[in-house]
Amino acid sequence: MCSVSFLGKGNFQPYDLVMPIRDAEYMQRDRRKIAAAAAEVLFEKGVSDTSIRDICERSGMSMGGVYVHFASKRDIIVAAIESIAESGGPAPSFETWADLVALLRLRHFSVQSPVARQYARFLFEFLGSIATSGEESPQLRALRDKDAQLLSDTLLKLKESGEIAMPLGLEATRSALLWISIGRAQDFFASPTLDIDRAWVDMVTIMEALVRPSRSVGSDMLSPPDVAIAIPEPKKVKRAAKDRAGKSRSRR
Repeated sequence: MCSVSFLGKGNFQPYDLVMPIRDAEYMQRDRRKIAAAAAEVLFEKGVSDTSIRDICERSGMSMGGVYVHFASKRDIIVAAIESIAESGGPAPSFETWADLVALLRLRHFSVQSPVARQYARFLFEFLGSIATSGEESPQLRALRDKDAQLLSDTLLKLKESGEIAMPLGLEATRSALLWISIGRAQDFFASPTLDIDRAWVDMVTIMEALVRPSRSVGSDMLSPPDVAIAIPEPKKVKRAAKDRAGKSRSRR
């Protein structure tokens, strides 16, 4: 935005050019907007069919504006994964072993939803590209470490309160729980006809053998939940991107 003062025909005083303030908060909003738009496109098209130009068009950002925040398509995808995780709200707090099992149950049964399968498509495609490149993503490692730390903190809290015994120790228990959860999800995506109800009962049995809870979960926790959605719908990601775009324009 600029202002020019004219004193007469052909005469004007020097003008003051007022540029939009691009502080840290402003830049972070643009970064979130790009990540949310990328998540939406990745849900629809997958990794290989999504281009930087697609993300630019969906976010309303120029190519140069996108590269101000991200050095590569890989960095944008990691930010999109983080955006999806954050859209679920703050990290939950668990007071009992049953609280943790309740969340794991939601995640377990959510793999049946079309949204989860779309998410799995682009996530596994992305992980496959990393595996073939042989180059680890520091940003993706940071996200994995964050999840692992959250689980570690939860297990320690439950052990200190007497909810679980954890005889194998923290590291072994945490690793086993992560492997069980991730491996079972991969089984479902590879074999859609797998008996998901029976698998959940088996998972609870294995998990409780690992942690030795003071009280086993009730039979209600062994059946499917009424609603099991652990991943946001793409339209929610899209709406979030539009909302942030509107706020960014209002600041300019």
